[in-house]
Amino acid sequence: MPEATATPQPVLADLDDFLAWVEGQPERYEFVSGRLVMMAGGSEDHNDIQVNLLTALRQRLRGGACKPNGSDLLVRIDDRTGRFPDASVTCGREGGHAVRAPVAVFEILSPATELLDRTAKRRDYQRLASLRHYVLIAQDAARAEIYSRTEQGWRFEELEGQSAVLALDALAITLPLAEVYEGLAFAAPDDRTLSTG
Repeated sequence: MPEATATPQPVLADLDDFLAWVEGQPERYEFVSGRLVMMAGGSEDHNDIQVNLLTALRQRLRGGACKPNGSDLLVRIDDRTGRFPDASVTCGREGGHAVRAPVAVFEILSPATELLDRTAKRRDYQRLASLRHYVLIAQDAARAEIYSRTEQGWRFEELEGQSAVLALDALAITLPLAEVYEGLAFAAPDDRTLSTG
């Protein structure tokens, strides 16, 4: 019986090599500390939240210097690390296939990516001097978490419920969670009580 052989990974020197290589790949990858990392696919809810988010951002930023970007635009962390967030906002065009100076980055949480989004990705994005807001958006409830850069460091805020409003002070806009979650329905919290007896 012949042995199965793994497809060899290409040797990529830097993010420019990665961008040239990844363009022709059927799978989605990120480049993290010089290594290829395959990305997970999304769900229908993930897609709907992403479309709603980009639409809401576009409506509020239209006519100004800043613009929303979808998940096909790489955020360059350094020469050996680049990530594809679910959405980002940049002010001014950088051209090419990557941006270096996002003002806001958004990740939509899923069971497969939540830990990474909360830890390594957050730390990578927060290394960018331009970044003012890092936003985590839940799929299972109307809930968002925002890290905002202040003079004292990073401030954390958690928002919950359709009536909550996400303030992106660096962009001078607000996003009602009702718009981000438009068209999605969530199961009601389990309010059953245990009976004794």
